[in-house]
Amino acid sequence: WASKYDSNEYSLPEEKVFAAIDGKQPVVVARTGWEAQDQYLAIKGGQANLGHAHMDAGSFCYEAHGYRWVTDFIQDEYAIVEKAVADLKCGDLWDYGNGSTRWKAFRWSPRQHSTITVNDAEHDVNGNARVIDVSRNETAMGATVDLTTTLKSEVESAVRTALIKDEEYLEITDVIKAKDSKPAAVRWCFPTQGVPTLTEDGIELTREGVTVILKASAEYQVEYGIWANDPELADFPTPFCEYEEVRDGEYYCGFKVTIPAGKKSEIKITIKKK
Repeated sequence: WASKYDSNEYSLPEEKVFAAIDGKQPVVVARTGWEAQDQYLAIKGGQANLGHAHMDAGSFCYEAHGYRWVTDFIQDEYAIVEKAVADLKCGDLWDYGNGSTRWKAFRWSPRQHSTITVNDAEHDVNGNARVIDVSRNETAMGATVDLTTTLKSEVESAVRTALIKDEEYLEITDVIKAKDSKPAAVRWCFPTQGVPTLTEDGIELTREGVTVILKASAEYQVEYGIWANDPELADFPTPFCEYEEVRDGEYYCGFKVTIPAGKKSEIKITIKKK
């Protein structure tokens, strides 16, 4: 990229894991190489009550075999959502507090990002998801993010680890402890441009003849699903959903699993080439 603007020669970095974790929106990036077929992972922590932020702590992107399988879709134009909020007089888009209309926007809420929601609750805007570990081992490249303060109203603790394993596949591990007072109904989502198909034990994603399979393992029953890409048909429609775009080739998939009150459980997913 830089060579387009400067005549100097540039070499590719030797380091394959990059961590910028001291700021308010920490990010870790890992890759197995610099070719189109190589594996690429990025995961972020952070919090929602910062300028232009989405409610997306714990979200990640993943590329392999020439395609991006887990992504972060472009938001609707500000002007579209601002007009919707003004026309319907349904709140303040620039209020970053808990319960704000801002977090109802389809592509800004946690439900349309590659993260988890618990008990249908939004993330806590003041929660600070910290990166607590970075793995630079070639057999396990990635990071661990503590989501406890992000989900503190619904769980006792929540920690996510995202790794490229053996330079071949993606592994996400979520360790969640439910509060003693209530179960934790987890909705595990990922946005994708891969065409999804439900199978008996997972979700197949296909792009131009290439297929990968997402499988989840958990102590408790997992229910896979493909969710609406139409804001009006979403499980949580926004107050202004008729204004928001419906886009072809934009899919939302994942699964639901409920952890009983007081129990601690590990949820592990893999994405591997078929």
